Amino acid sequence: MRISRRGFLTFSFATVLGLLMDGMSKGIKPLFAATETANVTEAMYKVADKVPKAGRYQCIVCGFIVEYLPKHIEKGVTFGICTVCYSGTEKGPKKPNEEFWKHIG
Repeated sequence: MRISRRGFLTFSFATVLGLLMDGMSKGIKPLFAATETANVTEAMYKVADKVPKAGRYQCIVCGFIVEYLPKHIEKGVTFGICTVCYSGTEKGPKKPNEEFWKHIG
């Protein structure tokens, strides 16, 4: 049996289309995953920024983790310097006007 290029492409397209339609009609997961938009930009914070929500925040320079509780948020606590790598000071790798705290959960 001999199939031309055009016949092969038509056959291939029909096969893929059939598999997709069959999967959708049976209510199972389709062959191709649904696209999701990823949040590419993470919120970063610097010294003297007000802590927006309770949780754990990590210094992106050294990995030091600080946890802020709901009672801290009620009091209007702000981010400080990193006590491990001194980010947020003139001696540290990040200056006070640079963002280096990120929310990790």
